[in-house]
Formats: sequence, C-alpha cells, structure tokens
Amino acid sequence: MRLCCYIGSRELGGMENSLATLLGALSARFEVTVLGTCAEVAGFVAARRPGATVRIVPEVAGGGNLARLARLVRTVRALRPDLLQASMGELYAAQHALTAAVVTGTPSVAVIHGVLPRHSQPKDFLFRWVMQRVTAVGAVSSYVAREVEAEFRLPSGSVHLLYGGVEHPGARPPVRREHPDEVVVGAVGRLAPEKGFDVLVRAMTALPACRLVIVGDGRDRSRLESLAARSGVAARVSFAGWVEPPWSAKLSFDLLVAPSRAEGFGLSVVEAMLAETPVVAASVGGLGELVHDGITGLLVPPEDPSALAAAVARLAADPELRATMGKRGRDSVVGRYSVEGMVRAYEQVFDAVART
Repeated sequence: MRLCCYIGSRELGGMENSLATLLGALSARFEVTVLGTCAEVAGFVAARRPGATVRIVPEVAGGGNLARLARLVRTVRALRPDLLQASMGELYAAQHALTAAVVTGTPSVAVIHGVLPRHSQPKDFLFRWVMQRVTAVGAVSSYVAREVEAEFRLPSGSVHLLYGGVEHPGARPPVRREHPDEVVVGAVGRLAPEKGFDVLVRAMTALPACRLVIVGDGRDRSRLESLAARSGVAARVSFAGWVEPPWSAKLSFDLLVAPSRAEGFGLSVVEAMLAETPVVAASVGGLGELVHDGITGLLVPPEDPSALAAAVARLAADPELRATMGKRGRDSVVGRYSVEGMVRAYEQVFDAVART
C-alpha cells in the first residue's frame, strides 16, 4: 500500500515522535512517503522507516495561498498514494493537505493530537466541510475525540481512538544529583506556551530542595530562561535540549511534572509511568485519562503555581509514596500504550479506509 504521511509542524515533539515510532513499526507492505513543510521534522520522521522517501512542499499561508495549495494538490496527485494520513497538532492544522486529498479523491485519515484554545475564523466552515469528507478521523484520547466530534459536527462515536505507542525504556538509569539530598524534577515537551513550563518555573520558587531539568526545545526557551533568572531559580533550573526518544532510556527523575495548559494525550507522562516515575500533572485534556489522582500520581488545577508546588513538595518529601505511585503508574500503562497496540489500531483503520 502506498502511504503518504503529511506532517506540517516545524518543531520536534510528541506528535512527531509518535509518527516516527508508528512508521518504524508498520508492516513492510506499506510503501511510505513523508510529505512535510520542514526538512528537519520530515527527515526525523522518515529516518525511522528504512526506504521511506521525503517530499518537502511550501507551507500554505494561514490565509490561503492558492498557488501553494495548487502545488500541494499537484504533489498529492503525482504521488498517487492509496492513502494520505495527516497528523494534526491542533484542530485546524494540516487543513490544506486534507483539502488536497479531498480534491484528488485520495482516501484520507486525519489524526488529531491536540486541542488548543482559539477563536473561530471565517474560513473555518470551509475546513469543517473538508473534515466531513475525510474518509476517517482519529484522535489520541477520548477527550480529543469528543472535542473533534463537537467542533466538526461529526456523529458521536465516529472518531477512532488511536493512542500513542511508547517504547519500553528498559532498565531505569540512576537519577543524577548534584547534591545528595536534592530531589530532581523533570519536565519533557516542546517549549511552547501550551505546555505551561512557565508555571512550573514559578513554582520552583517555593521548592528550594528541588532541581528542575527541562527536556525539549522550542520557541519559548529564551523566555523560560529569562523567567528563571528573574525568579531567582536559574541555578536550580537546567535545559537539556532535545533528547532522542525515548528520553526515559537516557534520563531519570524522582518525579515528572506536566504543567500543561492544554494536552491532547501526554506522551511524556506515559513514558515516565513506564519508567515507574510518579507524575504531577495539570488536570487538563487527556492527562486526566492517564493520571489517576492520588493513585498513580497527583492532579492539580492548571495555571496555579502554588498548587503545583504543593503537589511536588508532597512527593518530594515522601520517597515511599513516590515508589508506590511509580509502580501503580507502570501497572496502569503497561500493554495499554504499547507500540504493537498502536500499530494494530492504525493498520486496521488504514486497511478499512483503503477498501472504501
């Protein structure tokens, strides 16, 4: 089957890692082309799939650049895929690739990874029309599925659940401490406003016994570094940059914090739980489907540095509680979010779509 995977993002993060993991594990019967607007991102995704080809197309401007859209349509028509799969970091991402699929009559699967706050725009109704003509729609959590069905007026239960799959990290590496008694807090993800890392940096002012390691990169890095300096915690906050996934095979923390303002799934949370690392997470989006408050981790209100600091302090002061929650967390995700399970779910949808 000729499979064209569209990825329009320009930064590496959980969605890009999920797609790379999927392509690396798909059956050999799929002939893969990665279609993208950023060579670095498309190359990262394609590198996991021996024999995959990469095609780079210009990004279509938000207002609609007809010449670039026409080029995208011509590219899809020339590739003649049996199926186009588009990864969407938010509800209205990848709309031009899906439009090209609809225009060319190419069977298509839209997979939505996140829901970000936004204001309705006049052109939205056009993309709703397109989404209602996409062959199949998937979402990475029940929360995202409900939001997608409501936004695009799709029938209830019509969106497929396509969870992200996580590679098992193997033996957990030791926690690297600069001082024997410090507690090392980790945070993993794109450095973008929706991840809420600024809330965590502010919380660090009330956590003098903790050191924070932020793993990932993105446009907010300089802003976060400045915030840490202004808050007087720069000496206890370090930025590890992008770490080749799975990060949990290389780094280990006493606990992981996901302070997101919006989160469709929470890949880094699953990675932490597989590594028996307890989690403190904001109660937003799909995170509540992963973290059971008081059992596998702690949930706190978003945008609340004081509540976040209190939850982190509770786990930091209680090694036995961290160990207990870590083991419960691992038990709750083992098998449920496996790479094999992800591949089975995607291949079932791909095969059903290709037969339409």
